[in-house]
Amino acid sequence: MPSPYSKPEFEAPIDKLANSAIKNRVFPGVEILFARGNRFLFHKSYGKMDRNPDSQDLQKGALFDLASLTKPLATASAIVHLSDCGLLGLDDVASHVIGEFKSTDKAGITIAQLLTHAAGFRDWIPLYDPAFDKQKAWERLVRTPLAVKPGSAVIYSCLGYIVLAEIVRRISQISLAEYCRSRLFGPLGLTNLVFNPDPSRMDIVPTAYCPLRKKELRGVVHDENAFAFDGEGGNAGLFGTASEIHSYCRMVASSGKLNNRRIFSAGAADRFLKNQNHPSLPARTYGWDVNDGSEADMSCGKSMPLNSIGHLGFTGTSIWMDPVSQIIIILLSNRVNLTREGNIPLMRAFRPRMHTLLLATFSKQALSND
Repeated sequence: MPSPYSKPEFEAPIDKLANSAIKNRVFPGVEILFARGNRFLFHKSYGKMDRNPDSQDLQKGALFDLASLTKPLATASAIVHLSDCGLLGLDDVASHVIGEFKSTDKAGITIAQLLTHAAGFRDWIPLYDPAFDKQKAWERLVRTPLAVKPGSAVIYSCLGYIVLAEIVRRISQISLAEYCRSRLFGPLGLTNLVFNPDPSRMDIVPTAYCPLRKKELRGVVHDENAFAFDGEGGNAGLFGTASEIHSYCRMVASSGKLNNRRIFSAGAADRFLKNQNHPSLPARTYGWDVNDGSEADMSCGKSMPLNSIGHLGFTGTSIWMDPVSQIIIILLSNRVNLTREGNIPLMRAFRPRMHTLLLATFSKQALSND
C-alpha cells in the first residue's frame, strides 16, 4: 500500500539531498528505503546505474554488492545459527575448529570475540596478494601476528570475519553461500540475498573497475580478499536488494521470526540486538555496531534512537534499525564506481544528513499513525 507520506512536500527535501550528492559525485546513484516494520514510508531510487552518462537509470530492486553488510547479514548470522542448533558454543575458542591456531597467538581467541571484533586481529591486510591464491591467503592470515591481546580492545577487522566464514565451512561441511541460502535466506523466501550472482542478470549494479582483475566488476565481489576466498570471504561477498535486506532485518528485529517462519530462537536473536562486549570495550552486538551515544559522528546521525544497531559497507551501503520502534533505514549505492577512496569524506557526510532528514520528515507522529 502506498505511504500517505509519499507526497511532494515530504519527498522534495530528500530528493534535493540525494540529487545534490549525485551532482557532487558521492555516487552515481542511490536507493533509499525507510520503513517501520512492514510499512514502507519511503522507497525511491535516484541517479544512474554507473558513472557513464548514458547509463540506465537506477531502478528500485537493483542488486548491489553489499560489501561489509555481509558480516551481520550472512557471516554472524550463520555462526549464531550454528550455535542455536547446538553445533557450536559462542564462548568456545576458535582453535577447537581452526586447529592451525593452536600453536599461535590466536589459540585463546573465542568465537564471541571474533563476532564483536575483540579478537585482537589487525583491521586488514592484502591476503589476496599475490595472484588471489586461496590457500596462500589462508596461510598468511594464520601467520599474521595479532595486533593486541584478545579481549583487550575492539579493532574492526575483516580478518576475523574471514576466520568466522571458515568456521562455518568446517562445521557445516558446506560453503558459507550454501549455508546462508539453505538455512537463513531460503526459508524466508529471500532469493535476492546471494553470493556470486548469475552475471547474466540485468539488474546487477556495476560496482567498479578493478585494475588487479583488469575488468569492470558486475556481480563479482569488489573486495579482493573476499574474491580470493571464492567470493565469500565472510568479510564481504553478499549481494542483495533493499527490499530483501529489509525483510531479513525485520526478522532479526522481531525476535528471529518472520511470517510464521522462525530462523533464530528469541534468545539467539537477542544477541544481534544488544551489546555483547565487556562494558570496558566499545559496544558491539554479534555482527552489528551499536548507537550507544558514545560517538558524536555516527553514520546514523544524531536522531536515530539510542541502542539502534547498524553496519556500513565499503562500496557505499548501510543499514540502521531500531528494534524498539522497528525503524529500518537502508541506503544502497555503488560509490566506488566513481573512485575507490576519493569520495569517502563526502559519503561520511551524506549518511548522517540523510538519516537525520528521513527521521525529521517522518516524525514520531507520522510513524505512530496507521
